[in-house]
Amino acid sequence: MPKGELSNMVKQTELKKQEIIDEMTWNDKVDASEIQVKIDDGKVELSGTVGSFMERREAEMDAWLVSGVRNVKNNITVDLTEGITYPSDEELKQRIEKVLIWDATLNSLKIEVSVNNGIVSLEGTVDSFWKISFTESKVHGVSGVVGIINKLAAAPEESVADEMIAKDIMDAIERKLLISPDDVDVKVKNGVVNLEGMVTSWSAWREAYNSAENTIGVLDINDNIIISP
Repeated sequence: MPKGELSNMVKQTELKKQEIIDEMTWNDKVDASEIQVKIDDGKVELSGTVGSFMERREAEMDAWLVSGVRNVKNNITVDLTEGITYPSDEELKQRIEKVLIWDATLNSLKIEVSVNNGIVSLEGTVDSFWKISFTESKVHGVSGVVGIINKLAAAPEESVADEMIAKDIMDAIERKLLISPDDVDVKVKNGVVNLEGMVTSWSAWREAYNSAENTIGVLDINDNIIISP
């Protein structure tokens, strides 16, 4: 590679890295002072520490929202702020259970919560696939959480034919702004959706994934969509 091209590539990489740092610094939900960013060919690696699990999640979203990002590996750890009293594992478990009980969309009786050194495990079933990630999101902002292991499974009350699930997903994709049915290949077997294809941004990927995630009858999703800016 000519020296000039290499120099320009290094410069563009540094500019993209700075954009990610700027996005996290701008976001008032994140203290980015202890976060390190590496980027190579659109693949981002985040490391360092933050004071809460919600900050960890927000930092990852900030990286995804920067144009040209193809992948984000989040190695940020949660280091609870010194001088603040955090709940014990049992207290944290009870707080999370209350959060889930008060949500009208969830049947918390089918969700089992356990906590070990601030790491929350969610097990059991929900009646729609989208509620797996939704339940996890309810835990993000609970003080004292340092990690989440989500083992929830979708168990719809009624089954839907694979052909109908695939059609509903493709119809949803057709209504979206950033993607079209030509971008994504959808196959469904026994309620498990396989997504393949190529999109130009995380936002476009999110539209494709949401189209499957929010469809009635979906049990699981194998996501093989490639982001290629």
